[in-house]
Amino acid sequence: TSMPSALIELGFLSNESERKYLVTEKGKNLMAQSIFSAISDYKQRFDGRNTKPSHATDKTSSSKSQSKPQK
Repeated sequence: TSMPSALIELGFLSNESERKYLVTEKGKNLMAQSIFSAISDYKQRFDGRNTKPSHATDKTSSSKSQSKPQK
């Protein structure tokens, strides 16, 4: 199986101003929220591309099999 992955660079700890910001609660929360939002947005777009609309019909099935209730 394949596992999607991402490498996310948030800043450079060697840069004093970035390091100071990244270690604050505000910095951590903003970075975490930004990552979550980006992944959520991507997932919604990706899932939307790969799902059939619920009204789509399967042309290989007969109309009888489509009208039978499923157990």
